[in-house]
Amino acid sequence: MWLKKNNIYYDKLIVNVRKKGEICKQEKIDLFIDDNISNCLDVTKYGIKTIILNK
Repeated sequence: MWLKKNNIYYDKLIVNVRKKGEICKQEKIDLFIDDNISNCLDVTKYGIKTIILNK
């Protein structure tokens, strides 16, 4: 996996979820990283910091 190969620490990886904001709130996510602006905007509605990746 890319994250382990690049020594990036994470607690949990959640994939294949449509309403990412709701899941991030339920999981008490501190920081959300994604390459999709729509996902980042959805998550910020819950007061969670986001980082958008530029392809």
